[in-house]
Amino acid sequence: MVPKLDLIVLGLLSQKSMHGYRIAEFFLGKGIHDWMAVKKPSVYKALNRLEDEKYISGEYQTEVGKPPRKVFHITPEGKKHIREILKSFFFTKKFTSPPEFWHYLRFAKGNLTQTEFIKAIENRIQISNKFEEKMLEKKNQALRSGMLDDMPFYGKIVENMMKKFQQASAEALEQMKQEALLPENKSIFIQED
Repeated sequence: MVPKLDLIVLGLLSQKSMHGYRIAEFFLGKGIHDWMAVKKPSVYKALNRLEDEKYISGEYQTEVGKPPRKVFHITPEGKKHIREILKSFFFTKKFTSPPEFWHYLRFAKGNLTQTEFIKAIENRIQISNKFEEKMLEKKNQALRSGMLDDMPFYGKIVENMMKKFQQASAEALEQMKQEALLPENKSIFIQED
């Protein structure tokens, strides 16, 4: 299992070169910290490890009045590695939480082909539908056994909210699938193999 930190570091560097401090700041500024709490030393350890593994490369750059900073960029090996991480995640048959899926999706730009992206969305739709069916069956079992006879008002509100969330997610996934086919969006995908 590849650490999520590797995915994030490679994902960020696949978008643009940057130094370690800037990468660490992304955790706070882009909501990644809510998904995965990471301290700055962990980011620097990951950068060193990924550089040792030849997935990234760094070189010192200087700006007037500032100390030199090591700026990292993703290597061709790193691009292959992040593609494998993403494909492994997106093509699993196991249900993952919606926030995790959406966080992984943020790194699809420039790392998946159009076909892979569409298949990833279709797979998510299929997995979500199976998960929803499973939850409905569990609810029906609970109803038959009388376990939900005294569901409090807040339980009903949460259940309704979850239905709306599932519907909104399904609509967003369908829209993404359609938008991925538009010519003006083709540039975010890598060329088909």
